[in-house]
Amino acid sequence: MDIRCNVRECLERERNYLYQLVDTYGLLHPVVVKQSQILDEIINIYNKETEN
Repeated sequence: MDIRCNVRECLERERNYLYQLVDTYGLLHPVVVKQSQILDEIINIYNKETEN
């Protein structure tokens, strides 16, 4: 199985979770900021994998 596929699925799942958190808490809540940082890390992994 292609690792990029797994990372992409994870990215979409975490992005959707971030949207839910924003709807619940607003943009500046610490839990939203933390989830945004997690999403940034996944995006960085995805970008590394797709560079080739």
